[in-house]
Amino acid sequence: MSRPEPTVAVVSPPTRRGSGILRRLGDAVVDTVATCWTLLGVGVAVLTQSLQPSVWRRTVRAELVRHLHQAGVSGLASTTLLGALAGLGLVLQALYWLGLFGQSDQVGPLLATVLVREIAPLLVGLLVIGRSVTVGVSELHALRDGGKLHTLDAMGIDPFHFLVVPRVVATGIACFGLVVAFVAAALGAGFLGASAAELTHLSFGAFVGDLLGTMRPADFALMAVKPLLIGWAVSLVACVVALGPQRPGDGPSRLLPRAFVGALIATCVISGGLSALL
Repeated sequence: MSRPEPTVAVVSPPTRRGSGILRRLGDAVVDTVATCWTLLGVGVAVLTQSLQPSVWRRTVRAELVRHLHQAGVSGLASTTLLGALAGLGLVLQALYWLGLFGQSDQVGPLLATVLVREIAPLLVGLLVIGRSVTVGVSELHALRDGGKLHTLDAMGIDPFHFLVVPRVVATGIACFGLVVAFVAAALGAGFLGASAAELTHLSFGAFVGDLLGTMRPADFALMAVKPLLIGWAVSLVACVVALGPQRPGDGPSRLLPRAFVGALIATCVISGGLSALL
């Protein structure tokens, strides 16, 4: 009678609870770095291509004008209203409290730092995100889903030149124009409110001249560079999210939140980074 062979119990190693968390964290870091490199690469490509006159054919110029109207002219009324409200609050408070403590000469530097350098580019960037990201992602996803990209390629039209370059350039220009309109509306509304409340006896020219006289070259540079880069980045995020690699089932309902978050992060990073550098 043969004896049964001994059996060896196989004990599986204990699972590590932290491995799943670390894997997800690593995947998130890798995806973030890859997305940043993609945005940087597409941004450099847009810059180099936009400087070539051969790119700006009639169809591309028509797209540039359309996107300028869509991102800039259509948002002028809301930007002016927001600037007027911000100016009423900020200018009146600055004149009242600084005058109360005998520091009226600091109104110009305060408005230059808070209004021109920080608030105007950031709030205009948020308005551009709300308008351009929604329209951009929806339009580009519809073109991609409908096979129009292959149609453009078959017609001899480069989709990158036709869809991405004019959209990004137009959003940057529109963002700069909206910042100028925001600052003008803020100063005008703030001056009118301060004059009505008898917080200032200066003329509007002297009031604006006092503000401009306290601004440094870095302030003028930030007023131009910040909105251009913010508009550029917002449009780049929309284009990369809509035209980049997608997972099965990705539609506008999934792409829009992703684009909103990415554009918001890019806006905050650009605004904070440039303020720290300059």
